[in-house]
Amino acid sequence: MAGLDRSVRNSILANRQTLSHSERKVAEYVLAHPLEVLRMSLLEIAIASDVSDATVVRFIRAIGFENLNEMKITLAADTAHPAEEIFNQITDDSDSKGIIQQIFFSNIRLLQDTLQTLKTESVLKALDIINSSASLSVYAVGSSAPLAGIFFNRLFRLGYRVNAVTDAYEQVMQASILKNTDCVIGISRTGTPLTLVEAVRQAKMSGARVVAITGNPASPLAEAADVTLTCATRDLHPDLYESPVALMTIIDVIYTGLEIHDRANTSRNQMKIWNALSKMHMPAGDNDIG
Repeated sequence: MAGLDRSVRNSILANRQTLSHSERKVAEYVLAHPLEVLRMSLLEIAIASDVSDATVVRFIRAIGFENLNEMKITLAADTAHPAEEIFNQITDDSDSKGIIQQIFFSNIRLLQDTLQTLKTESVLKALDIINSSASLSVYAVGSSAPLAGIFFNRLFRLGYRVNAVTDAYEQVMQASILKNTDCVIGISRTGTPLTLVEAVRQAKMSGARVVAITGNPASPLAEAADVTLTCATRDLHPDLYESPVALMTIIDVIYTGLEIHDRANTSRNQMKIWNALSKMHMPAGDNDIG
């Protein structure tokens, strides 16, 4: 039986690319009418989605549930405490402790859903691509741009030849001269920024491989990638601010996987960095290593 802490919405997003055209029609109906689905029979869902009842059964199994009742149990939990309502519960009268708790609960829910959404085989494929690449370029724009710098910092400490590019023009220019031995890592919660998608497509045309980290596996960014690492998200609207904790956790997963893969070399590289910084005779706590 599927875990009750998973989300039907994120299960759909995680498996959307593998759904057939008819199964996607069911997915779209469930996403748009979750409360109605709770009260509907399998046949009623099929009629509302304009598909056969057999298609509904295949859809339910394709997103990881054994039967309609199991999916409804999880869907009921989703609609009872949707993640986006957590911030709506914060009012002008909320005390500081309550606000802190709500923010923590929201981020914990995002991480729980991301754990259900992120596929181990996709992580392993991404690690293989990164490990076998001569150089790495991390692309991000807008609110995701700071994550490119963080990922760059993690990767170069391990000894990888890497750069972070957050300017749209520089991304396209660099992407145009990449080779088939290079890898681009694109980071975007929505996966829809036009400039980022154009840069990633240019990188693919140049022969480079692409790893996407996004909350939208059906996005143009994901479609252009060789492998997509999907995190949970409360909303895919580009104007909505959302904590980057889920994206950041996927970066942590990749960093740890790379560090473990070649621990002797990565440990040696990190020791060289520490030794170099120690020669600067900085007082404890004043260096920039973080």
